[in-house]
Amino acid sequence: MKKKGEPVLEFQSSEWMQKLAIMVDITQHLNNLNKMWQGRKTLVTQYYDTIRAFKLKLSLWKTQLPGDDTAHFLCLKSVRATGLNSNLNQYKDKMTELLGEFKQRFRFLANLRRTFKSFARHSQ
Repeated sequence: MKKKGEPVLEFQSSEWMQKLAIMVDITQHLNNLNKMWQGRKTLVTQYYDTIRAFKLKLSLWKTQLPGDDTAHFLCLKSVRATGLNSNLNQYKDKMTELLGEFKQRFRFLANLRRTFKSFARHSQ
């Protein structure tokens, strides 16, 4: 865009780049979750397990990001390596919101949890 004489001012803002980087990382994690759901021979209990695991990851990230731990956010880590050191505490609320969305959207699976446990005991 610079070569065309139309610079993108957002790319010059380190704060904006950090927000873009975390969105790229979250999107990658969601894409990985989506790929796990694809396939023909997947049981509902497997869907439940992946949702439960992802919610645990969100809870972990919610505590790690305010401590500047970017281990699970590779794009964010690379942007921060360029010298940006803004507070990552602002993303704690975003992780909380995303966790709330997952709890809300998949509450029907949580309601089936007892049934899944019963099914697992009988199948062993």
